[in-house]
Amino acid sequence: MKKRRNRDYWLIVLIIAGIFILTGISMGWIPFLSGREDDPSLISITETESSQQLSISHAIEVPYTWQEEIDERNIIHAEIDIPDAIREQGFRKASAKTIEVDSESVLTLLEDYYHPYQSEEYDDVIQYRGEDALYLYIPKQGNLGISVTSTLRDYIYMAYKENPREEGYNRELYSINGELEGFSLEECKKKMREICSEIGIPGEIGITYRALDYRMMEEQAEELHMDGSVTKPDYNWTPSDNSYHCTISQLCNDIPVIQTYMLTAYADILNYGDHTCVLNKERIISMYVNEVYEIIYEQGYEKLLDFSEILDKYRGCTELILSEYSTEVTDITLRVIALSQGKGIYKMTPIWIFYGTSYGDASGEIIAVPYAVMINALTGEEIG
Repeated sequence: MKKRRNRDYWLIVLIIAGIFILTGISMGWIPFLSGREDDPSLISITETESSQQLSISHAIEVPYTWQEEIDERNIIHAEIDIPDAIREQGFRKASAKTIEVDSESVLTLLEDYYHPYQSEEYDDVIQYRGEDALYLYIPKQGNLGISVTSTLRDYIYMAYKENPREEGYNRELYSINGELEGFSLEECKKKMREICSEIGIPGEIGITYRALDYRMMEEQAEELHMDGSVTKPDYNWTPSDNSYHCTISQLCNDIPVIQTYMLTAYADILNYGDHTCVLNKERIISMYVNEVYEIIYEQGYEKLLDFSEILDKYRGCTELILSEYSTEVTDITLRVIALSQGKGIYKMTPIWIFYGTSYGDASGEIIAVPYAVMINALTGEEIG
């Protein structure tokens, strides 16, 4: 009888256990038996693993300088400029969309001195006029740049010549981060931060400040006339004309962003910024604001090609240089371009720029012009 009672007891236990297991499977209490894929705990594990995979950084080993004689005509003797964050973690994925500048804020910034008023309306832009021969152009749909010019701006650009391809280039006479009488660099930086905030340039920005000393401008200024003659401009330079020429770039991964059309149009690409502003203590003298991006960082990092592979790509580019030319690369640096993905979305893409000077023999005279080769840092494709 005792054995029978034990057998009945264990039979009841097995029946209860079977009922519990069947109920657990149907209710999803035992997910590894139920086969359900939507169990929250499983999704949590999958998302965590996926997040860990996406957040893997891709550090890149890059020297700080590089010297190489590729052949008898092409050499590299360059400083290499990339942010430390790129060396340590890599390039964080990012996309962007264009946004409109706050045109009302631009008008407000100009109001106290220029008193702008609407003058003409065109298909794409509205023109405003004001004091000191102000011309302000504001695009109707944000697809063109905002442009501010004035008479003082014209005189300043008679003295400050920044394009290395143009005759009389003298930008290097005006120091970076120099101090000006009556208008300190710190005052200028504060004013520029306020201007960028007011007109709505979002995110991190980098600004290069060149000090335009009025005495240097007085010495350097030349006015070109319609008949081709050049004279000193009829202008009385004073300390109040001390100004800063500010070159403004949005930053992505601490790297300046440049627009793709400038890759072939600009001779001095490393000193190019999408936005510029000349200002003194009293007012904005000139300003140009091009496309403005809202940069959106994504999860994960792009894998940049090894620097040795980029060098191999560049060496291949030098094989196409004509025999009467030679090149010297003095700067190797990263920049970011916005590649359109359609529907107003851009992929922020890092590129290497090998920059220096090209020397050529033109009718027995050696000429030197800016030289640049751009290479996609992700694919190794030459750009331009």
